[in-house]
Amino acid sequence: MMKKKTIALTAAAALTCMGLFCGAFGVTYSYLIDKQSAKNTFTVGETIITVVEEIGKDYIPPKKLEPGISFKKAPYVSNDGNLPCYIRMSADFSNSKAKSFCIPLEIDGNWEQGSDGFYYYKELVYPGEKTTPLFERVQVKDDVDENDLVDFEIFVYGEAVQHTDHDSKHPDDEYLTVWQQYEGAGN
Repeated sequence: MMKKKTIALTAAAALTCMGLFCGAFGVTYSYLIDKQSAKNTFTVGETIITVVEEIGKDYIPPKKLEPGISFKKAPYVSNDGNLPCYIRMSADFSNSKAKSFCIPLEIDGNWEQGSDGFYYYKELVYPGEKTTPLFERVQVKDDVDENDLVDFEIFVYGEAVQHTDHDSKHPDDEYLTVWQQYEGAGN
């Protein structure tokens, strides 16, 4: 009888140990396979600009090029991307002779001329916004000989660099420092 009791106690102890082990294993297994996930969505930002000069609205070419004539030419840039950006433009005459018989372009006060030939827009341009025109008129000098006049174009070009200071602070000269950083990066 003692042998039966010992076997029964041993079996009971073994079952209890096995139950504890399986319970601990199940909890441990559950703990080890439990996982959580988070979904991070990233969108790509784009800096897209358009140099705008609509014929008949922003550009009204003269019927005839003659001394003293003035005509509307008001190029500006629109921010068509989804990031705020700083903008610079250049305006170059297609012919140096034409540049000499025109009065120098009157650049709008929101633009500042850099030493590199670009004009820098002083304000941050947000998506959907546009700059003021770089200039609004082209005027031929009064004292030019009509025989010296040649057909010409003024090529306007724009570039943008995204706004990188996201703490909502915009120092007065940030439009220049952003471009200096861009140029310094070798781009």
